[in-house]
Amino acid sequence: MAGIFDNEYIQQAARQLMLGAEIQLNHSALQPLKHLFSQHKLFAIVRGDRVSLTPQGKQYFRQQMQQATTVEHDDPEADLLSLHIALPAIVNQQVIASLLQRDRLSSLSQATQALLADTQLTASTDDILRIRAETAFSLYLTDGSLLDLSAMLKLSNEVALSQRMLMGISKVLPANTDFQYVITVQQLGAFIEMPMKPQCIYLYCPDEQSALAHDFLKLLPASIKWYHFADLAQDSINQAKQLAVDTGRPCKPLIPRHFKQAIRFYAKPVADSGKSAWQLSTLSPELAARLAPLIENELWLEQEVLIYCL
Repeated sequence: MAGIFDNEYIQQAARQLMLGAEIQLNHSALQPLKHLFSQHKLFAIVRGDRVSLTPQGKQYFRQQMQQATTVEHDDPEADLLSLHIALPAIVNQQVIASLLQRDRLSSLSQATQALLADTQLTASTDDILRIRAETAFSLYLTDGSLLDLSAMLKLSNEVALSQRMLMGISKVLPANTDFQYVITVQQLGAFIEMPMKPQCIYLYCPDEQSALAHDFLKLLPASIKWYHFADLAQDSINQAKQLAVDTGRPCKPLIPRHFKQAIRFYAKPVADSGKSAWQLSTLSPELAARLAPLIENELWLEQEVLIYCL
C-alpha cells in the first residue's frame, strides 16, 4: 500500500488531509485513496463528496509518507488540480502567490504570469482608488448599467472605487458639465486638503499604488487636461514622466504660482533628504526655468506646504 504514496498527487492530497483539510477524491489520480478508504473505513470521515482523516487515519498517513519517496516537482497546476481548486476569473494577487509560489508576499513570477495569461485569469491587488470631485459624475459599466455617484459626492466630495470595480468601467459620465482638468496627487494629506475647484477631478496617486490612477486616467477623454501634483523634487518629476508614458498624455507637473515664497521657510536640501539630485537633462527648458530657485540651490519642497499656494 505504501507505493501509492510515491505519487505526487497523492502526496499533495495527503499533506492537506494531515493538516485537517477536507478534500474531494473525484480526480482519477486520487482514486487509490478512495480505494484505501473503502478498505479501511476507520481512516476517513465522509461528509457528502468530501473526506477528512480520523486520528487513526492521520497516524497511518504519517507512517506512509515517512516511507514514501518525496516527489520533487514544480507544477503548480498539478497542485491545484490535486486539491480540486477551481479559481474564479479574478483572483487576489496574494492568493495567487500563495497558491502558486508558496509565498503570499512574493511578486508574481514570469511563469505565474504566463500561466494566468494561458488560463485567462486576472490577478487583482484589490487596492482602492480615492477620487475627489465637486462636479458629480456617473460610471458607465461594461455590463450596460449606470452607477450614479452624485449622492456620495454630495455627502463628502469623495468616492472610493475598488480595483475590481474599475475593471468593469467603460466610461466616466459627468452629470451637468464636462470635466476640464484631472489632477493626480502623490501624497494623501495633500489630496485630502487641496481646495476643490469646479470641473476638476482629483485622483490619489501614491508612488507605490499608481496603477489604479493610470487605469482611471485612461477612461477620461484626451481633451481633459492632466496635471500631476507632487513634491517639487526630481523623484516626483520622474513619476510624472512615467505617468505620462503609461497613459499617453503630455507630462504636466502642477507648479504652484507662488511656490517661491515658501522656499525661505520650507525648502530642504536634496542631499540631506535622500532625494535624487536634480537632473537638468530630464527637464524641459520651461520647467527647468520655473524650478530654477530650487535647482540652483539644490533644494526641494514637500507638496503639503504648497496646497494653499495653488
